[in-house]
Amino acid sequence: MKNFILTITLITICFTAIAQTNKEKALIKVREAIKLMDNGSIDASIAILEECEKLDPENYLYPYEKAFAYLKKKEYDKSIKILKKTLKYKNINDQVYRMLGNAYSFAGKKKKAIKTYEQGMKKFPNA
Repeated sequence: MKNFILTITLITICFTAIAQTNKEKALIKVREAIKLMDNGSIDASIAILEECEKLDPENYLYPYEKAFAYLKKKEYDKSIKILKKTLKYKNINDQVYRMLGNAYSFAGKKKKAIKTYEQGMKKFPNA
């Protein structure tokens, strides 16, 4: 009887792991990527975030976090390129405009930074 219960439990665990959607997998992986980034492993974090983008291409969170990683690396042009694409996602928030404005500012593009901040304030007036 114990073997039967153990077998059923193992089968249930296996089906649960297999049944996990790509979106769920990506959300689990993004947490790992953020921890790596916080611990200074930025390149490893970027690699995981790219996997997340492939698993869930409709979620802006993954390119947003990748852009943040490039900001931390002071690779502002890469961050800007990613964030400009991220603006096209449906459910973005004001933070995307903020980070893009910051990236322009850090890159020495003050006019573009101000224009981006203004666009963000127009789209998200309560932010």
